Amino acid sequence: MFAKYYSRYLALDAGREIFNCLVCPSPDRDTLLNRNFAYKIIITDYSGKRIVSVSPSISANIINNICTAIIDCPFEDILQLGQLHETGYRISMMYRMTLNRNKAYANVLRSQAVEYISEYKKYVIRDSGNIVSYCKVSNIDYGYGNIVVWTNEKYRRKGYARELLYRIISMCESEGIVPVYIVDSQNSASIELAKSAGFEIVQTEIIGCAKGGVEMR
Repeated sequence: MFAKYYSRYLALDAGREIFNCLVCPSPDRDTLLNRNFAYKIIITDYSGKRIVSVSPSISANIINNICTAIIDCPFEDILQLGQLHETGYRISMMYRMTLNRNKAYANVLRSQAVEYISEYKKYVIRDSGNIVSYCKVSNIDYGYGNIVVWTNEKYRRKGYARELLYRIISMCESEGIVPVYIVDSQNSASIELAKSAGFEIVQTEIIGCAKGGVEMR
């Protein structure tokens, strides 16, 4: 199931070989995630190929420069390449995580009041009327729902994020959505939260990220 979703998400069927990279223009690279930013570039090693999924707005010259730089570069070193940082996008390494159905998560819910906002597929916890923690499905692509978790710094280490994540997983299961958790490789706390709920890393990606409305320089 993941292979079908991921192939469509990267637009592998639209790919063409450029300097031994499979370059895949995809309109999904212009779709805003969480109404805030877009992954204009995704570089990953998948099915024995180095994949470069890009926004159709990115010029052929920039694509060629990226491909010539990355083709013989160890994946973990791509993050440091000047050709990527010169694009003006924020470059980072991300993990794409999915649930391992062979690992049951400890779905233990606490007693605090949790509110579900159905139109946003969002669970929240409030204090004095203010949202202090939330978990939601921000985007659904090809049956996979992108999970977003946030807790106000003053309210962390209370188990709020874990409880809301469990509730979102249950909601996804009831609505036929496959949850996917995308996290910066440096965010150890978020990675451990996801692992505690049964997620595991299935793909590592180098991302060129832009805020909404930002185009390639």
